[in-house]
Parts: sequence; C-alpha cells; structure tokens
Amino acid sequence: MYVIGLTGMIASGKSTVSAYLRGRGMTVIDADRISHEVILRGNPAYEDIVAAFGEQYIGQDGEIDRRKLGELIFSDAEKRDRLNAIVHPRVIAEIKRRVAEAGDVAVMDVPLLIQTGLDRMCDEIWYVTAEEGLRIRRIIERDRLSKAQAKARVASQQVVLPQDRLVYQIENSGDLTRLWAQTEALIQRVEKMYEKKQ
Repeated sequence: MYVIGLTGMIASGKSTVSAYLRGRGMTVIDADRISHEVILRGNPAYEDIVAAFGEQYIGQDGEIDRRKLGELIFSDAEKRDRLNAIVHPRVIAEIKRRVAEAGDVAVMDVPLLIQTGLDRMCDEIWYVTAEEGLRIRRIIERDRLSKAQAKARVASQQVVLPQDRLVYQIENSGDLTRLWAQTEALIQRVEKMYEKKQ
C-alpha cells in the first residue's frame, strides 16, 4: 500500500483536489467528513461535546450545531483545544481503520496532518496552498461570514510542514485548469512509481 497525505490551509482548495482524486478512482479518506460523522447523536463524541459545552450547542434537529460551535471555538483557543481533545482521537482511530482497509493507494485528506501525527503513516505529502487574501474571500463567500470572522478562521489554523521529507506543493491561486494539471502530474508520477514496485 502507498499512502498519500493531502493537507492545506483552510479554503486553499484541498476539498477541490480531493474531489478530483475521487473522480480519478482513488481512495480518499476525508478527515472532515469523519469528524462530522463521529459527533452525530448516538456517538460517544456527541455526549462528550454536550457535556463540555452545554445543550445550547444542540440544534433543532437534535444534532450538534456545528456552525454555532464553530463560532465559539474559532474565537477561543482554549475551547478549540478542548473540542479537539474530544474529536481528534476518534477521527484518527477511524482514519487508521479505513487506511488499513484501502486498496493499493490511499489518500488521507487531513487538515491537521502533521499536528495529529498522521503524517508518519504517509509515504509522501501533498500540500495545497493559495494566497491568504483569496482564501479569506473564499471563506466569506462559502460560509457567509464577515471579513473579521473569516480572518479569525484563517488565523486559527497553522499548518506545520515536516522538514525531513519532500512535500509536493499544489498552488491554487489560479484557475481550475492549472489546478487539475498540477494534480494530474502528481497522480501520474505516483502511478508510475507504484507500478515499478509491483
């Protein structure tokens, strides 16, 4: 098995790259999607979040109000760390389980790849980046937030890249054609390299 770690700053376009990889038939394990799953009602993380933050963060549908909770944690580092301590261990365990069940090549789509230690499972890392001003505009448009809220979300996430290995950068400040070309080149390189190992 060959494991690729896909990471990047908020609103860099990592999810767009992830969707392209799925379209190419690659197995993508999405940490954000798993983090949504583990906090659903009936799961242990749900109860722990309610106990830690209160019932005011339960929405009308009975599920955790992720938008309301997000507003809290992106403005308070201590509360963000408390939420991460609840959610991250469960997400990491599920990612590891899915990687073990994957086929020849698996992509771990993880914003906090290095901070969680999951980079140690990766054979290589792809890092999606974009200009900060562009990322702020994307957050405002995507999440309907104010400029101040968008800036707070950008400031809250610091991606640390390892110094002891090569990191392949995918620059996403241009158009999609350029993004696809960069991504396709990386895919083809991995496919050729993996074929030689067979």
